[in-house]
Amino acid sequence: MAGMERTLTPAEDVAAVALLRQLTANGSARALRQRHQLSLAEVAKVVGATPGAVFKWETGLRSIRDGEAAKRYAALLARLVELEGAQ
Repeated sequence: MAGMERTLTPAEDVAAVALLRQLTANGSARALRQRHQLSLAEVAKVVGATPGAVFKWETGLRSIRDGEAAKRYAALLARLVELEGAQ
């Protein structure tokens, strides 16, 4: 994802976190990660969180806060959704 980052507007930030909360609440985030054969460790490294944090987000044990790791996780999930649409 190097070179693909851009600054989000405040509205985009809020929308990304809201979408992320929805995807984690219904289990879609975990299913999406698994369909793309990504490990918790791989995702955690990319988004700047621990594997435990990503697991807790995906299982609802920890709520998603409006932080940089959450925004990167939302961007990753959005990209995975795009890749599925392209297949």
